Amino acid sequence: MTPFYDWAQWEHDDHLAAGGVNAAHLTLGQELVYLNTFLRCGYGEQELLRWLGPRGR
Repeated sequence: MTPFYDWAQWEHDDHLAAGGVNAAHLTLGQELVYLNTFLRCGYGEQELLRWLGPRGR
């Protein structure tokens, strides 16, 4: 956690911690790599998008 978080960021990290996540590491663009890789392996796009999680809320 960092001292400059606003309330929404604190709530988000608390939610992650409640789910057992102790460190969230997000690499910009990694979702596209996952999407392209699994599409090539025959998975459906909608299935993959659900697996990758909610976006832009």
